[in-house]
Amino acid sequence: MVSSLLFDFSITSTLLFVAYLLRRKVRIFQRLFLPAPLIAGVIGILLGPHVLGQFSPIYLQYSEYIGQCALPLLCCLFSTQLFMMKLNVEDAKKAFHSYALTGVVIFVQVLIGIILVRLIMPGAHDAYGLMPFTSYLGGPGVCTVVTNIVGDLENFSVETANSIGNTYATVSMLTGVTIGMILINLARRKGILTKTGNMNDIPKSEFTGFVEPADRVSAANDVTNSNSLNTMTLQFCIAGVIIFVGTVIHKLITKVPSLSGIAITVPVIVTGLLMTFVFRALHLENVVDPKSIKHFSTIALELLITSTIANTNILIFTTHGLLMVVTSLLIIASNVIVVFGLGRLWNKHCWFENSVGVFGCANGVFATGLLLLRTADPDDASDSLAPFCTASAMTMISTQFVYLNFVPMWIKSNNNAVFLGTAVALVVFLLLGFVVSGKKKG
Repeated sequence: MVSSLLFDFSITSTLLFVAYLLRRKVRIFQRLFLPAPLIAGVIGILLGPHVLGQFSPIYLQYSEYIGQCALPLLCCLFSTQLFMMKLNVEDAKKAFHSYALTGVVIFVQVLIGIILVRLIMPGAHDAYGLMPFTSYLGGPGVCTVVTNIVGDLENFSVETANSIGNTYATVSMLTGVTIGMILINLARRKGILTKTGNMNDIPKSEFTGFVEPADRVSAANDVTNSNSLNTMTLQFCIAGVIIFVGTVIHKLITKVPSLSGIAITVPVIVTGLLMTFVFRALHLENVVDPKSIKHFSTIALELLITSTIANTNILIFTTHGLLMVVTSLLIIASNVIVVFGLGRLWNKHCWFENSVGVFGCANGVFATGLLLLRTADPDDASDSLAPFCTASAMTMISTQFVYLNFVPMWIKSNNNAVFLGTAVALVVFLLLGFVVSGKKKG
């Protein structure tokens, strides 16, 4: 297994390196601001068993263990997102808007999924209508929460449902990043973004992704002497401490039967916030280098997106294409309309940056939203990063937690109640969003 994972890492690294070189040279990639992980993932699909492998005995093949890498990478990504962050009153209001917006997206996706399963796949259980939500706002592998609870029901087997869910997840990430980059590009051209209003003002390095030697800045600030411990090692160890504490908390939480299905990412991201108070209480803030901590999560983010996209089984479309295509088109369209429509109404100031992260989450995972937000506002000039991360944590431990852990069990015997309850929740979150929006400068 170890050698297999090492080979998987080498495949992902090679794809990323090639993608970076292509981004540096190919003009269309530059003009669309396509990130290297997205380019790398598409190359992986083309060189994989479902495209190149269909007519060539030589193709790129990940090991059978690649699916087990998603959760550890997500833990690495989430561990530092709330660590040492500060949140003021204005940021708290933005966070609530993003939280309400994400809740609305969840309810819309669940309703669309259930309605389409009823229309297109008569006889299939409503539980399979939860798969688009688990994949579009959950990510790779999360659909197993539904399929493992529901089991074999009518039209689908567990294996087929998992394949459908994971393909949804890849489609969501591909379309989320691609559409997100197009919208960011349009926003940049129209002067909507906080940092850059004119395409002519954008440095060449933002197009090519290559920084000239004279313009380079340090990737980290030393807080240790190398004869003691390398600074980057220390920062990665701090992230490891957060993951360790989060893992211990997860093991304790899951001993409670009703919480046994909770994802490990929830306690990990909350632990990042709790460790902030611990470090401040012990006066350890001065050993933390934000630049290095940021690199830890970014590495996990880029490896996760590349490997997930590259390992997509696109052949599932041959058997369940109608349901998947119709569902994907409706969810993608609703995500754009709901997120940016309500986002503009609820956030007059820096509304695009406050919305694009939520859009990424709605079309992928938290990592996708983070990628789009960092692309739209790499220096956090709009102060949208902290509210976005806070809102994501709130969603994970409340709305998303309920719909991943309890709703799949309830829908098995109370499908109509779940449908009606979701519709009511949608109305409530819409009202809350408008009430808290208040004055125009909110």
